[in-house]
Amino acid sequence: MFQNVSLSLLQRFSTDRKGVAALEYALIAPMMFMLLFVSFELTDALSASNRAERAAGAIADVIARDVLVSDAEVADVLAAVPWITHPTPGEHVRSRITSIFVNASGQASVVWSEGSGMAALPVGAIVTLPGGMLVPETGLIMGETQMDYRPPLGLYSASAFTINKTEYRRSRIMDPIERFAG
Repeated sequence: MFQNVSLSLLQRFSTDRKGVAALEYALIAPMMFMLLFVSFELTDALSASNRAERAAGAIADVIARDVLVSDAEVADVLAAVPWITHPTPGEHVRSRITSIFVNASGQASVVWSEGSGMAALPVGAIVTLPGGMLVPETGLIMGETQMDYRPPLGLYSASAFTINKTEYRRSRIMDPIERFAG
C-alpha cells in the first residue's frame, strides 16, 4: 500500500509542470550571478593592467623625448605615476626609469637608473632586452611599473598579486640620454 501511494505521488510529481520556471531560475540564477561578478573582476584586473602598462610607457616616453634630464625632472616624472594609475592607491604602485645604451657588440648596459619604491639598477649593469631592441650604438629608455592588485570581490582570486609592466622607448634625439644633478 505504501509503495502504491508513493509511486502515484511520484508519477503526479513528474507530470506536474507548475513551478518549473521557478525551479529553473533557482538552479541557473546563482551561476549567472557568479558569471556576472567574475566578469566584473576580470574587467577590473584588465583595466589595472592597462593602467600599469600606460604608466610604464608614459614615463619612458617623457624621458625619451629629452636630450639631457635633471634629477628634478626624473623625480617629477616618477611622482606622476600614481596619477596615471589612478584610482589605484599610490602606495601600491612602484616605478623605475632606466637609461640603457647598447654598445657596438650588442650588449646593453645601464647608463643611469632611478626608482620610486623600486631599487635603481646599478650603473654599468648588463640588461637583457627583447631581441628587436638590440640595435648597436643606440640608447633607449626603459620604464617599469609594479602595481599590487587585489580583486575587489575576491571571487577568482582571494589574494593580491603584482602586475609588472615594462615599456621601452628609443631615445629620440641623443644616444644615450644623460643625466645631471639639478
